[in-house]
Amino acid sequence: MKIQLTHGKFMPSWNRECDTVNCEIQDNRSVYFNKKTIFLILILLMGLILRVYVTDFNRPIADSSDSAAYDYAARNLIKYGVLANDQDGAMYRGEVAISPASNVMPGYPIFLAMVYIINDALPFAYMVQVFLSFAVLCLIYLLLKEIGISFFVSVFVTAVAAIYPAFLYNLDILLTENLFTALLTAAIYGMVRFMRRMESIRHPYFYVAGITAVLMAAVMVRAQALPFLAVEIFFLLIYATALPLKKRIRCCGIVIIVALAFLVPLWIRNWLDFHQFWLLTEAGVGPQIWGAQPYFLDMSSTNGVDIDSLISQNKALSETLYWKWRVFGFFNFMWYDFWDENLVHPYKILSMFRLIHPLLIVPTIALIPVYIRKSKKEVLLIGCVPLLFTLMCLPYHGLARYVYPSIPCVLILFGVIVQKVVFKIRKKKSDTDIQVYEQKSIAYIDLIFRYAYWAFSIVFSIILLYSVYIFSWSVGTEMSNYRLARTYDVSSSQVESFPVLESQELISDRLLWRVDNVEQIGDTTYQGIWDETPILHVQVPESQASLSENSVITKVELDMPGGYLYDYCTVYWTGSHTPEISEDDVYGRFPRTSLNGKQTVYIDDNVSSLMIVPCGFRGTEFSINSIRITKYQVPEMVQ
Repeated sequence: MKIQLTHGKFMPSWNRECDTVNCEIQDNRSVYFNKKTIFLILILLMGLILRVYVTDFNRPIADSSDSAAYDYAARNLIKYGVLANDQDGAMYRGEVAISPASNVMPGYPIFLAMVYIINDALPFAYMVQVFLSFAVLCLIYLLLKEIGISFFVSVFVTAVAAIYPAFLYNLDILLTENLFTALLTAAIYGMVRFMRRMESIRHPYFYVAGITAVLMAAVMVRAQALPFLAVEIFFLLIYATALPLKKRIRCCGIVIIVALAFLVPLWIRNWLDFHQFWLLTEAGVGPQIWGAQPYFLDMSSTNGVDIDSLISQNKALSETLYWKWRVFGFFNFMWYDFWDENLVHPYKILSMFRLIHPLLIVPTIALIPVYIRKSKKEVLLIGCVPLLFTLMCLPYHGLARYVYPSIPCVLILFGVIVQKVVFKIRKKKSDTDIQVYEQKSIAYIDLIFRYAYWAFSIVFSIILLYSVYIFSWSVGTEMSNYRLARTYDVSSSQVESFPVLESQELISDRLLWRVDNVEQIGDTTYQGIWDETPILHVQVPESQASLSENSVITKVELDMPGGYLYDYCTVYWTGSHTPEISEDDVYGRFPRTSLNGKQTVYIDDNVSSLMIVPCGFRGTEFSINSIRITKYQVPEMVQ
């Protein structure tokens, strides 16, 4: 063996060779990690660019909208120091005396007021919301890494989040969801990080206080975050077992103290201004009214009706129909499609990404029972978010907007599924197995909780799958049955036995129908344009037989194949009792699919014209093969 002198010292040549090899390995690792970092940065940058591209920075605030109410709430805070519900701006302009609002959460108006103080311009406010959405994208990646998901799976899920249209839409509208989603996701990340690293955190009390402060900031924006205080306390007591029991109890005490620090000023304000105690704000009766009216049909008929009377009235029409709406209808309205305030998904570059929702988001939630029982505690926490958000909407009414803040957690769960599949293929043990607890009491509570969680998630998944993939195609019929029950106390199946006054196919007479906002690419085939929604106008010839009858039910049978894989159809009408098109006389946005273009609705009127949106989503191709109108005479015994 040769001995060489290096830096004045004797060093064996084989040691020197080993050091060289180690340096080469470290260099290779450095290059590898640099490549991964660059790849991640490119994914995040793509997400940011898409958010900026899709956002309309010149979009004005619609008059008398929720956005206008939040805009004026912020401006009134700056001008008068009063939190007001000023939807038309009359208070801000001094036309009406300023008065405090009892039903507005202060978080979002305060946030907007701070934005306006920095730069009083809508494009700047929209840009702030773009960066809030980008922050959520970054938090999704951090959460995936925190629960032990591999780099490549984490980057894949982050890429899905970068292009998921729901995260790109609605950034140019002043609503609470963008700020709320960012705060709630940050609070969830803080909880997960604490549970993973509680042993190494030097100041756990300060850390818990910080998490709770972020969570309470979310509560001040939307009350939906309040139940997660109980979730945080539960997980601290049961699953923070790396800390002694006394420390866990102190942490729970800190959660309560921080929560009170946010709530007490609100309670004092409520008592001074309204002489009443509310936990947060006065509960809104409006959302409960909407939820009690099946499919939001003829909402003007609910004016002046109290919630109990409305529920009793609709149950009396048909108990079955009412509960199908309250369960399957709610789930369908929340999860069938993602949140788009425009309702039409108007961006061509994102059209292919719409399928992420029905093919990835909904199945991920439905698969919760498959993996949740033996998942680690952090996944249990994340999995409860979409379930809780859905449950919290049930007393009110369901919209995709209301469950949107839970979507980041759904994507985290998707990452868990992908990781499990990859590990299964590679025959590796997953890092999501159940933890073994030394304390028997904790082990029993954990076991009971997991089985209860698992059982509930099974029921939840069955309802979700049925509502989204089966019940959807009968929503048009359910809408028809509600109006028929209310007007004549009959169902659509009973109508088929009524005397037929006339039945006519209109497709052959081109003078009776036309399609607007489309490009014709065939005899009866059309391509929707991206700037407007396609509209089919139909004139229904009136025969002497139907004109002589006062009580007529019209069946409309449409054969319109095409459109998007999952889409919507809307039917307006005029008739004997409906002199003009109205939002009260409409079957609005009932689901349809390109796999079956046939739609049938029953209308409690002698219809003279129809205005139909064959495909709600823009830019789709569809055909109109048949428009059949059948009118039935309602027997006197039914009237």
